[in-house]
Amino acid sequence: MKKYISLMNPYAFKKIWESDYRGYLDEMLLSITGEDNLRLLNFFSENKNNLRSYIILEGLNKIIFIDFNKKENYIKYNIDLDLVNYLKQTQSKEIIFIMFNALQGTNTYNNNIYQIYINDSNDSFVKFIFSKNFKEQKSFAYDNIMNLLYNADDRFYLNYLNEEKLEENIYNYADMW
Repeated sequence: MKKYISLMNPYAFKKIWESDYRGYLDEMLLSITGEDNLRLLNFFSENKNNLRSYIILEGLNKIIFIDFNKKENYIKYNIDLDLVNYLKQTQSKEIIFIMFNALQGTNTYNNNIYQIYINDSNDSFVKFIFSKNFKEQKSFAYDNIMNLLYNADDRFYLNYLNEEKLEENIYNYADMW
């Protein structure tokens, strides 16, 4: 069995998106952004060139950029804001940025930026995303998604681990400053 697989990872998101359990993500995104019928764009590095993967979804009226901040990391957030600003300059659609922050706090919204934090007001699926270990994940009874991720092929797991390594490198770089 694979070690703990965090849902705060682009490859975990992609795996769920491409499965029969995509409805959980669709429902969550509709409740946050009001946009449905989204299409996942291919901004996944597939373990190449030490580039991070990104979750970018396109709907009829909006482009949604999603990232995960497992630690309080302003460097990663500022890089993401640069990407959001680039999207705003190059796309005619409304740009929405959603950052899932693995810290206690109150969810905020300002200028199309949604900051989602760990709190009691989140629905159960968002709380599931924030799970910090396998035992906590099991407590949410999303066994279908757990089976999907933990029984996935080695290619998924290698891409997942590469993303985790790249993210840790960002945090280590931030700690140097």
